[in-house]
Amino acid sequence: MGSRVRFPGFAKDAPEGGRPPGKPPFGESGRDLLFVLVSALLTLVCMALPTGFEGSAVQGRTERARGRIVEVNNEKVKIIGPVKQGEQQLEVKILSGPFRGNVYAASNNMMGKMELDKIFVEGDTALVVLSLDAEGAVSWAQVM
Repeated sequence: MGSRVRFPGFAKDAPEGGRPPGKPPFGESGRDLLFVLVSALLTLVCMALPTGFEGSAVQGRTERARGRIVEVNNEKVKIIGPVKQGEQQLEVKILSGPFRGNVYAASNNMMGKMELDKIFVEGDTALVVLSLDAEGAVSWAQVM
């Protein structure tokens, strides 16, 4: 017979494989296996449940384009020390895509995080996300 390994807490020696003699491979009488199978089944059921967000993806009705900032309104921007917070209201002329040449009112939301926020000035070029309604017309624009 092969060598035996001594496990602290067990009265008997275990074979070289590491499991004490007479102990099932998946815990006490398969309870661990049953728990894993039931958890996996519940996970699959939860994944299959409808969430209410199906088909509401914003990407389905948006258009991305380059835009040039033609007018800036900073009335809703609060400056607290070096941090800028609020909303910058802009007029943006679209430079690419199917809406090229059109001018739209847009907003630039600032979160007060200097590493993420960008203050635009007239003449800047920016990424513009145009949100489209059911007829394909632009309902609002967001500058990033």
